[in-house]
Amino acid sequence: MPRRVHGFIRVAVLGAALASVAPAAHAQSPSDKAAAEVLFQAGRELMTSGKYAEACAKLEASQKLDAGLGTLLYLADCYEKANRLASAWATFREAESIASGRADTERATIARQHYTALEPRLAKIWIHVADGNDPATVVKRDGEPVPRESWGIAIPIDAGDHLLEASAPGRTAWSGKVHVEGEGKDVPVEVPVLGEAPVTEPAAAPPPVAPAPAAATEPAPSSSMSTQRVVGIVVGSVGVVGIGVGSFFGLRAKAKKDDSLDNGHCPNNPNVCDQTGTDLRNQARTSATIATVSMIAGGAALAGGIVLFLTAPHAHAEGARVSSLRVTAQSDGVSSARVSLGGNF
Repeated sequence: MPRRVHGFIRVAVLGAALASVAPAAHAQSPSDKAAAEVLFQAGRELMTSGKYAEACAKLEASQKLDAGLGTLLYLADCYEKANRLASAWATFREAESIASGRADTERATIARQHYTALEPRLAKIWIHVADGNDPATVVKRDGEPVPRESWGIAIPIDAGDHLLEASAPGRTAWSGKVHVEGEGKDVPVEVPVLGEAPVTEPAAAPPPVAPAPAAATEPAPSSSMSTQRVVGIVVGSVGVVGIGVGSFFGLRAKAKKDDSLDNGHCPNNPNVCDQTGTDLRNQARTSATIATVSMIAGGAALAGGIVLFLTAPHAHAEGARVSSLRVTAQSDGVSSARVSLGGNF
């Protein structure tokens, strides 16, 4: 049978087998199963359009949500068409193992034929780790650890660029990029002996810094009048009131005495008076006594208040105002007197 016809028949048989096996594994939930089905259909459509990279991504997602032999075979076929031969070879082998376990001879045979046909086309990478490396050395390919048992063995690898890394405790890490192209080629990679990591000397402690001399602490500016000044004002105010009372009663005493003389109540002798004059004289004496006591007490209090006010500590606030006190006593006649207190504080 001509080779071209044989190849056509093999592809037709694979297509028929794949079409007859929609995803069959059980999903974790109905929503996962529905999503897996949608992704599977999308992957098939993309494969029909020749968009293999996108198709493989959809099929991979479907297989993760709801793993099934049918999806696995489609995914392997997609990898092969996308020229990811190592991935296709490994996936066909996985599908063959699952199918054999289920006694699904037809699909097991198809998977086996495909990975057998792929084997001579595979590019392989040989990772050789130089002797002398630490036993704890770790090698990674594209971020995934490479088992120590795989070192020195030809491992199938997809075409393209791959990142190799090696590291060990106390050693300087190594990395290198490997470009794989073509079919059936072996790509050797030599991981050198990792050098010792440079010892980082601990940073020298900075010299001790002498504490800055404490600045002289000045009393905080007074935002309000000191207590002594307040007391001085209060005491002085009491004194002013006392002087005002004394002035009032002093004027009242004089007025009563003048009334006893002016109205004829003591006509011949100031000390010989009628009853009204006698009452006026007695009122005058009482007012005079009150005036004397008030004036003495008020004067003493006023003097004490002024001393307290003037000897109080001065505020240091910038622009502090100079305090002053003004006392004014006024009288408008016999029956009333007025005292006013003012100043700047």
